[in-house]
Amino acid sequence: MVRFARWPLSTGSIPRGPGNGHAVGGARLEPFRMTQKLCFIGNSHLAALKRGWDGMAADYPDVDITMFIGLGHRYEHAYLEGHFIKTQFGELLDTFVRHSGGRDSIDLTAYDRFVVVGLGFDIVLLTRIYDRYRTVMNNGPAKKEVPFVSLDVLAQMVIADLREHSLALRLASMVKTVVSDPVHLCWVPLKRKAALRISTKKKLAIAKGLAAIRRNGDEDLVRVVMERIRVLLRPEGILLIEQPEETVADRIFTREELSQAAHIGPDDPHIRERLDDIGHMNPFFGRIMMNRIMETVAPGARVATAAAIDSAAEIEAARAQMEVQSEKRRQAPRSKQASATPRRRPWHRPLVKWGKRILGAGRKKKGES
Repeated sequence: MVRFARWPLSTGSIPRGPGNGHAVGGARLEPFRMTQKLCFIGNSHLAALKRGWDGMAADYPDVDITMFIGLGHRYEHAYLEGHFIKTQFGELLDTFVRHSGGRDSIDLTAYDRFVVVGLGFDIVLLTRIYDRYRTVMNNGPAKKEVPFVSLDVLAQMVIADLREHSLALRLASMVKTVVSDPVHLCWVPLKRKAALRISTKKKLAIAKGLAAIRRNGDEDLVRVVMERIRVLLRPEGILLIEQPEETVADRIFTREELSQAAHIGPDDPHIRERLDDIGHMNPFFGRIMMNRIMETVAPGARVATAAAIDSAAEIEAARAQMEVQSEKRRQAPRSKQASATPRRRPWHRPLVKWGKRILGAGRKKKGES
């Protein structure tokens, strides 16, 4: 899409010469630059990127970013009408308006580049079929009944799962219907390693799948499948932006200090819920990831006087803050943490109490003092 820059006039006159800084009527015109308009579409994983961008936006004066945020499953109610992505669903409409500066729909002709973030585009879906097939890269013990497939076939099966269970590719396809340029797509961040220890019902399957991959030493298989998926989606005009390697731990996890859970204070009213969060990241991660996105989507947009994001410094700062918050949690009174989010009584306690009442357990016998 070609955009025409407007001269920032301090008077009502029109510039008469082609040179930058040309004087008109005694007023000096500043050099003009083309503003790149970027549209981000995503779910809660955009929060870290937004907080990260807030700390570096001043280094990109010629980049204008609009973010459309909504809970992932709410995007089921989004639809394409002409060159607009619209929704009539109240909750999604409200988050569109609240986070995008009042816009209630996405005008696909108003932006130069599109970046789709998260929305279920998660490599953990590989764990759904990991133990049902075998490739040349598997290190674990072979099962006779498990079929042998190529790496491309395995990647295609994961893509099919992503099309069915994530909304990222659906949104990217909507954009591609109107826009001829490639659409950029960011993976859901790799899980923090605490995922191996979390045994809630919702996350148990993820924990078991990741534990099996670790036990068999198949981390490289995961990374190769991610690379094959990137190659296979490119002909569709969908370009994947990989998570920066410096944020990765043990090949398939995100560094603990970059997770949101690593920086939760003892006074947070949702401390237990946040500490159990295995997928959302903090602004330190957001800055590193946004730096990668800008290098990919808007190369050269950073002003010459600005320094590039120092990933090592960001990670060190994140580690220092994690240690501070961990120490605060250790020193916090037990009652403060316990009262933050009271746990529900175990489901069996009312049944035990009812059983004792029926059976007479614990009742005093007649005549006992």
